[in-house]
Amino acid sequence: MGIVYLAFSQNEQMLASASMDGQVRIWEVVSGTPRDILIVHPDGAAHDLVFTESDRYLISASRREVIVTDVGNGEIVARQRIQANHPQIAVAAATSDVFIADDLDGVTVWNWRTGKSERIVESAFRIREVAVTDDGSTLVTASDKRELTVWDVASRAPLPQTTRAAGQIDGMWVTDEGAGLLVQAG
Repeated sequence: MGIVYLAFSQNEQMLASASMDGQVRIWEVVSGTPRDILIVHPDGAAHDLVFTESDRYLISASRREVIVTDVGNGEIVARQRIQANHPQIAVAAATSDVFIADDLDGVTVWNWRTGKSERIVESAFRIREVAVTDDGSTLVTASDKRELTVWDVASRAPLPQTTRAAGQIDGMWVTDEGAGLLVQAG
């Protein structure tokens, strides 16, 4: 089946691939060989893949669920049911919180270690992308109207830094120190 998404691990030694049939595989970059790990999303292709915790876990999101997999042994350690057409995820490294932009006008935060989940953002527009600081205190959303909104996660309130991008947002990343935002717009 055709590959629909690729993501490198943080150390760039692994590459995760998501295919149309719902299979997610992890590859060794240097040798080009797949690891003996197969993650399956029964509802179809994963739309986003993120390695986290020094590449110990891979988080994959499809239309109906988010799966956390231990890349060392292939064990699925957590699952969260969702409802989305094209989910996008961002992970707060210090808290294990996964921010899920469900493209149905909102964001849900899910702590995969505790299982607690909560809807934290409602939007009048479809949210295409999401990025978060490592400590999970600040969230950035990108709408289909090209609006970038910065949110204070604790108060669930937008901050005054909202701006409009020149084109559709295809990717966003908060810099390591949390002081900047990288945006890919096409």
